[in-house]
Amino acid sequence: MLKVKIGLSKRKKVPVFYILDGTYLPHEALRLLWDLRWLNEIEHNKEYTILEAKGNTLKFLSQHASFIVDEWKVWGKYYIPHFSLQGKTILDVGAGRGETALLFFLHGAYKVIAVEPNVKAVECLKENMERNDWNVEIVAEPFSLEHLKFNYDFMKMDGEGCEELLLKLPKVDKPCVVEVHSSKLLNEFMGEGWRKIYSLTADIHFVSNA
Repeated sequence: MLKVKIGLSKRKKVPVFYILDGTYLPHEALRLLWDLRWLNEIEHNKEYTILEAKGNTLKFLSQHASFIVDEWKVWGKYYIPHFSLQGKTILDVGAGRGETALLFFLHGAYKVIAVEPNVKAVECLKENMERNDWNVEIVAEPFSLEHLKFNYDFMKMDGEGCEELLLKLPKVDKPCVVEVHSSKLLNEFMGEGWRKIYSLTADIHFVSNA
């Protein structure tokens, strides 16, 4: 399981739980630990974090490790389409270090095409791919509309700025879920017939074309 430290908050001096680099009130931490009871912390230091998840071992730069803790439940609810991913190929735009690749493989995906421009993220992604024997094709460059020519069944996109490129198309033929990063963009997507499925914050929204 994830390791927990207990302390007092700096401002209000109330009890808080420290999980990786995140700070949570007790009720938040207990709910999080229950939801992520399958996630084990192997090592965590200032430089990197290693987690074990259902037989997979993932390495992160420590400043990114909290992403999987804070966002996994949302990803599992909104990045997984209504149809089965068994045997399917996923175009994972904004693949990061492989945290969403893990999600797709746990749901039966055959292959993930991982588009990620960040050099350090790609280094972790390569290591995670090799250590877990994942079927991943890494595209280490910014997203372009040319990537939609890949042979894939479903696309997940989370890359601030690249979602605007989709608005240049009459339509996206394959089913996808896209994270848009402003209310203005949300309105533009909805004006093109996309459907809002979730709002994470006032400026982060998930839309789908399915």
